[in-house]
Amino acid sequence: MADDFEQRLESKSRCCSVPKRILIADDHESVLRRIHALLQDDPILEICGDAVDGREAVEKAAKLEPDLVILDFAMPRLNGLQAASEIRKLLPGVPIVMFTLYGSQIKAENQKQGIFRVVDKTKSQTLVPALKEMLGTGLPEGAAAPIHREH
Repeated sequence: MADDFEQRLESKSRCCSVPKRILIADDHESVLRRIHALLQDDPILEICGDAVDGREAVEKAAKLEPDLVILDFAMPRLNGLQAASEIRKLLPGVPIVMFTLYGSQIKAENQKQGIFRVVDKTKSQTLVPALKEMLGTGLPEGAAAPIHREH
C-alpha cells in the first residue's frame, strides 16, 4: 500500500516537473515570435519545434513527438485541418490547438479533424491558459482537465 502511494507521488512529481513540449506551426514569422514570447517564461511549457507550413508540421510532429501541437489554419503545402488529420493519425493522443483568425469559418471541420480547441489569434492572451487546461497543468490539485470541442 505504501509502495503504491510512493509510486503515485513520484509519478505526479515527474509529471509536473517536466515541461510539456509544444510544436508550433504558422507561416508568419511574427506569429511564431508572438507565441514564443507568450511561452518563453513559463516553466511548464517548452517549445520543442517550429514549422512554417503544414507538411513540415506533420514531419516535425512525427520526429519530435510533442505533448501538444499548435497549428494555424491558412498555411502552404497543407492547411491546418489537413495537417491536423495527418498528425492525428501519427499521434492519436496528442491534443491539437488551432490558433487562427478563421475559427468561425472552419468550426464544422474542427471536430472531424481532431482539433481539441480553437483559439482566436486576436485573443492571444487566452492561448497559454487554454494550453495549460488541455495539458492538465496549472489546475487545482485533483481537478481533471476538461477537453473542449467546438460543435
